Amino acid sequence: LNSRRLIAQKKALEYKVQVATKEIREQKEVVEKQKKHIEEKHKEVTDSINYAQRIQKAMLKEEEHVRTHLPEHFVLFIPKDIVSGDFYWAAEKEGHWYLAAVDCTGHGVPGAFMSMLGMSFLNEITSINKLQTPAEILNQLRDKVIKELRQTGAADDSKDGMDISLIRLNLRTKELQWAGANNSLYLIINNE
Repeated sequence: LNSRRLIAQKKALEYKVQVATKEIREQKEVVEKQKKHIEEKHKEVTDSINYAQRIQKAMLKEEEHVRTHLPEHFVLFIPKDIVSGDFYWAAEKEGHWYLAAVDCTGHGVPGAFMSMLGMSFLNEITSINKLQTPAEILNQLRDKVIKELRQTGAADDSKDGMDISLIRLNLRTKELQWAGANNSLYLIINNE
């Protein structure tokens, strides 16, 4: 009687092992499918962000444009992520050269969106016929960011924006004007 009971228990146990093994195989297949799906989505997102990086780089002023008016310089542009919330911008108008260094709210994709908006807004603001001071440009930039991002000043509102230093150099007289938002100006004369 004991041996029959042991045989029956053994068969029941073997059946439970078979059922559990089948369940584990099925779960493994589901997990592998999910992993493959996630890897495909990750590749799509990464490819998309890499393409966005190409667009962002194309929007940045080329070194040659900057080098014309600022021969001894370097640009240190090392995004934390593939795309950046930081950017530099330059424009020439009526014998004046504008140059900005900008740090937008956010990193990665959100920061890159802000940088694209910032570059576009600066291009739009400076495209008008009137020659503007850096302070006038920054005031318009602030107004445009508030308007376009529908910022009302409410407590739960987004605080998206830009820290920026903007100069305007008179190419003839070499007079330099500066304005900044959340950035300080350091003036060095005679190594002081």
